[in-house]
Amino acid sequence: MIKILKINSPKILKNKIHDGDYLLSINDNQINDIFDFQYYQIADTLKLKFKTQNNKIITINLKGDIQLDLTLEDFEIKRCRNKCIFCFVDQMPKGLRPELYIKDEDYRMSFLYGNFITGTSLSDDEINKIIKMNLSPIYLSVHTTDPDLRKFMLKNPNAANIIQLIEKFSNAGIDMHTQLVLCPGINDGDYLKKSIEDLSKFYPNVLTIGVVPVGLTNFRNSLYPLQRYNKTTAKEVLKIIKEYQNIFLKKYNTRLVFPSDEFFILAEKKIPTLDYYEDLEQYENGIGMMAYWVNNLNKLKKIINNIKPSKKVKIGFVSGKLAAPIYKKLLHNFFKNENIDLFILSIENKLFGPSVTVTGLLSGHCIIEGVKNTKSIFDYLFIPQNVINHDKLFLDNLTINDIKNELKTEIIILDEELENLTKVLQSINK
Repeated sequence: MIKILKINSPKILKNKIHDGDYLLSINDNQINDIFDFQYYQIADTLKLKFKTQNNKIITINLKGDIQLDLTLEDFEIKRCRNKCIFCFVDQMPKGLRPELYIKDEDYRMSFLYGNFITGTSLSDDEINKIIKMNLSPIYLSVHTTDPDLRKFMLKNPNAANIIQLIEKFSNAGIDMHTQLVLCPGINDGDYLKKSIEDLSKFYPNVLTIGVVPVGLTNFRNSLYPLQRYNKTTAKEVLKIIKEYQNIFLKKYNTRLVFPSDEFFILAEKKIPTLDYYEDLEQYENGIGMMAYWVNNLNKLKKIINNIKPSKKVKIGFVSGKLAAPIYKKLLHNFFKNENIDLFILSIENKLFGPSVTVTGLLSGHCIIEGVKNTKSIFDYLFIPQNVINHDKLFLDNLTINDIKNELKTEIIILDEELENLTKVLQSINK
């Protein structure tokens, strides 16, 4: 059953049940979440069973063409029971946003928001529900297709049957995006080759294979010892991926397997152009972000070249250590106006430690300290959109106004399409 927060329509329901009552079933099908509600209400006639707050059971029959509009309570997110040797949540300091400590392993969040799940806690009923309701695509964290290695990496005996799960989904026409979080010397090399080969057999239902490096913080006390990727090991990963991409382009007309931007930067390789990433299916996984940003920047070239500010303008761009050199080279090639002083601020991550160099994991306090260390006052400070959540909060719960008040400067959140950058440039033009 699921709690009704608000009865919107039809009126007949408002006369018999109230906000706060519970919807038990539709046509004798139990309703546990919004998916059940949406799926089972598509029928010629509806037999609705409710439970009131005083435990009275009420049955109401409706015609299927009557709009059933209820605001329902959010479902409780299913938690992860794995003990992955690389889990980032286990490496986080205290005091961050509460939701950052939630280990999500919910197929509904995967379908709705693209969250990756391992599939280790999926019950037969849930698997059947995904297939029956065609909840596609699903995002699967595979990491390795070797059964024994996967059990070891996830510390869960249920982790061994990932290929069987993928095969079942594939046979039912469920599409999947997959990811491999690589740990040097553990699931790369020959294991990486095996994983790519195994997953590719399920194309076209396996839509993509994303490959990302493990992220390690300073808070790994008592955790499994892991190494970071360096220039040499990153090159080895890229070499393997390129070999398979060439095969898949000929066989499937898609690269299918894509490395994250971080591998190119670590290997000191040039970031590919946007077409390399095809449909950017794993953009949120850090795969193709740099190329997308460069592509949008190129679109602004004409506007940038025509900017003629009447006075000196000092602009700062916040970046993590990893991407700062690339941003510096790119932006300085565009901003060549003598009245625009441009600074790429390479911010050290004081929250997770210097080994965490991606921009998206910078906290508000990291940015404040990093900017203050420059001893500069900026007319505009651009901060990438991926460092804040949908509530516009940084990892440490600071707000944009907190940053603005501390640094005494105008804060601009740099959107992915760079529209805010365009507006600022146009505003300072003569």
